[in-house]
Amino acid sequence: MLGQEVPNRAAVGPGAGREPSAAVCPCGGTDVHDVAIHAGRTVRRDCARCGRFLAFVAWYGRIEN
Repeated sequence: MLGQEVPNRAAVGPGAGREPSAAVCPCGGTDVHDVAIHAGRTVRRDCARCGRFLAFVAWYGRIEN
């Protein structure tokens, strides 16, 4: 499960509740990928365009804002 993309991402962190065309990354990317790590207990949000780390959506099960 390490590095496996999470299909139903939580609506928190960078990119959540944004307009579809609003940039979420300095590269200008407008979409994100959420990736499960730590056996699925942590969710990392990356830019879909350049792959840059943006935020931890959940850290060991705790939802981050």
